[in-house]
Amino acid sequence: MKILTNHAGRNTSPTWAKFTTYIPSNKPGLFSYIASAVRMLSQKKHHDIIVLGAGRADIIFLLLNKLFVLHRIPIIVIDCLWYETDNQIKHYLKRKLFRFIDADISRYVVWASREIEAYSSCFGLPIEKFVFIPYHNTVHEEIDSSVGSYFFSGGNFGRDYKTLIEAVRGLDVNLLIASTRPELFDDINVPSNVEIKGFSHSDYVKKMANCYANIVALDASLLHSGGQQTFLNSMCLGKPTVVTDPDGGADYIEDGVDGFLVESGNPKKLREKIIYLSENVDISLKIGQRAKDRASKLNTEYHFIKIVDLAKEVLEEKVSK
Repeated sequence: MKILTNHAGRNTSPTWAKFTTYIPSNKPGLFSYIASAVRMLSQKKHHDIIVLGAGRADIIFLLLNKLFVLHRIPIIVIDCLWYETDNQIKHYLKRKLFRFIDADISRYVVWASREIEAYSSCFGLPIEKFVFIPYHNTVHEEIDSSVGSYFFSGGNFGRDYKTLIEAVRGLDVNLLIASTRPELFDDINVPSNVEIKGFSHSDYVKKMANCYANIVALDASLLHSGGQQTFLNSMCLGKPTVVTDPDGGADYIEDGVDGFLVESGNPKKLREKIIYLSENVDISLKIGQRAKDRASKLNTEYHFIKIVDLAKEVLEEKVSK
């Protein structure tokens, strides 16, 4: 089986490297995306199946693929990080676009099972084409960690820092928020026990590795369920991890066993969990160890083995038809 892809992973997954021809889109911008799409079109006749991401270059490829009807091969789309827009015209056009290119797509892969129904309903796509495959941690080397004196939270998109800050207001705990988007906090009265600071990627990981616990404050009202890389890395580092998207996090965390799932937008419930963690050090350490055991198994190699297995399944279906 030969897979044509623009999805990286060859350096961290031997299985992915074995089966794929990688066509990167090296630079952002329309001309780079078009060049990448054209390169993939020229190579597809030498391959059995295509695995795409869900970015702009991929959309361009799928549109061009409509024009070149020769040598049709199955297509799997992964990285479906889709958002809903309040603009009805934009939503209508996006829905029409997705339905137009859908005929050429065999499977969509999502990182949270709650997205299957959400995406199918929002964009009018066949629900049977959606498959949940767990995402992976990106901790590829040993990282020194310790049980620090502060709670940590980080991320720039899909976050609900307002609820988190209200939850720690007045508590005898310190919270470090790693964000490079100060505008997210413009309408929030930030208390003295909260520090907001931007970090490089390496420093971000160090701060996470040396916190007491990590709170992944997600906005669960969004169509896309995010934060998987953040909370899997946190768990892999042995950190007690709280996720405020229970439906999205339930694929990766068993509440109270290897992490905590807290209702989104509820500062009272989140506050109770923070107090519980701060007052129960032994339990927190056990939760962190169980989190590490679980998340360590969800590595890059495991993830891409699942993608390759799905590609084989799609090709077997094609042969049987």
